[in-house]
Amino acid sequence: MEAAHYKKEMGHDIPVDFLASRLADHNQITTQKAMQRVFGVETIVAGIDAEKGPTLYKVDPAGYYYGYKGVSAGVKEQDAINYLEKEMKKTGWDLSEEDAIKLAITCMQTVIGQEFKSNDIEIGVVSVKNPKFSKMSQDQIEFYLNEVSKKD
Repeated sequence: MEAAHYKKEMGHDIPVDFLASRLADHNQITTQKAMQRVFGVETIVAGIDAEKGPTLYKVDPAGYYYGYKGVSAGVKEQDAINYLEKEMKKTGWDLSEEDAIKLAITCMQTVIGQEFKSNDIEIGVVSVKNPKFSKMSQDQIEFYLNEVSKKD
């Protein structure tokens, strides 16, 4: 709703950082109202900003938001963030789309400690070449899982 209202008023798509900021503000306001339960969901907002390029933000229920190159949410989020940080320092911060997908799969397999089948995971992609969010098919996921297993 926020993005649609912004586009109607301003005439262009909402910047990703502004959307994350507005979502964080909304979350923070709920922490101040009595008798209102705070949202219990972390949100990851990804997109291609016209000025900044690819951007990724994580918004927590208390109203904080941070920009990331790679981030995780959930039970083993700190382990995954540490893994991503270590790998990104080794390989550099500018990954191709294919390398980023492989890194994400490897990170999940390492942190969780198991191999995946194509129907075990879902992968969504936003890239400069294709700025509209798309969900990968099972065949595409299978291809990347095979590529990752070849590397090992």
